[in-house]
Amino acid sequence: MRGDAGRLMKLIVLALLTFLIAFPNLSIVGTSMPGLASGRDIDVYTQYPTPYGGQGRDMPSKPFRPMMEVFLYACVTYNLDPVAEKNVAFKIEHGEWNFIRAETTNSSGVAWITFKIPWPDTDPEARVLGIWNVTAKVDIRDEVVIDTLWFYVMLTDLNCDGTVDGKDMSIVGSAFGTQEGQPRWNATADVNSDGEADGKDIAKVARDFGWSQ
Repeated sequence: MRGDAGRLMKLIVLALLTFLIAFPNLSIVGTSMPGLASGRDIDVYTQYPTPYGGQGRDMPSKPFRPMMEVFLYACVTYNLDPVAEKNVAFKIEHGEWNFIRAETTNSSGVAWITFKIPWPDTDPEARVLGIWNVTAKVDIRDEVVIDTLWFYVMLTDLNCDGTVDGKDMSIVGSAFGTQEGQPRWNATADVNSDGEADGKDIAKVARDFGWSQ
């Protein structure tokens, strides 16, 4: 059995080498297998610590709430070494919000931008809540490399841990009955942004209770 496995592995390696020789100019840089042949890579992620910020290829970040500031970072490398002075384009997409920001990598190969999750006056839940998509793109030695991430914008995941559960209910409960400026007031507990923590806020958390990313 071991001999058969060894011969099979040799055949696979031989087939792969034959393929690479036959197609020497084939580019496999992209979202699924970036940098495997060229050494070029980019990783986009948010301010949450590893692995919760979307670190890695096409990974999600933990959720954000409306009006939170999002920090987007992109680490650009060539053969694992950081690449400085590279212009990175960040594209952010969700419904009517579709915009591009650009920044240049520093000596550590990292570029970053910030933006705030909006909360418009008209129909904000329908327009803002849900999945937001991010694409980061850079040109490294005449080849374009990209990475993507996505995150939810949620009202009721109050601690932004990816689950609506008892911890979120506890946040509202701790501030229940208070208004802005009073002792125990916590703006995070004011889910519907009406200036007080009350039954309406508990009802919203209860509606989404059990949700998980």
